[in-house]
Amino acid sequence: MEKNFPNIAHNDHSVSDEQMEWIQNHSKFKSLENGTFVCEILTIPEELGVIPSALYGPTAGDSPVTEEEVTYEIRNGRDDLSRMIDKPMRSAHNICIIGLVGKVAFTLYGTQSDTPALREPWDESLNTEKEIEEAQKFWSEHALSTEE
Repeated sequence: MEKNFPNIAHNDHSVSDEQMEWIQNHSKFKSLENGTFVCEILTIPEELGVIPSALYGPTAGDSPVTEEEVTYEIRNGRDDLSRMIDKPMRSAHNICIIGLVGKVAFTLYGTQSDTPALREPWDESLNTEKEIEEAQKFWSEHALSTEE
């Protein structure tokens, strides 16, 4: 059976083999044409356990993360500094999948949110001033766990 995402670009988010198998065979993606862009939040079946989530802030059910709570660090070979908080990863039942069906998953990550986190403000794939402003606002209230 053909995988939904033959290549995984950022595979550093502790997705178990069973969870990855579920994603690779999920029917939501099977009917889509190869190359279709997806940015989806799926709920992992209970029998497949949970996935770690690094996100803190309003979309994860928290208060906004203040500047006094954060440090800035380059994480996992990324291109620039991420807003980080010294709090542990949390268990999540949702997984965000961003990629091109039949080609590549750019990232897969656990989240408590029902919406994908915005790209970080320094991300070169942000194309418009509006996208940059939205990312700056989002990341002024959110941060990622320093726990690996």
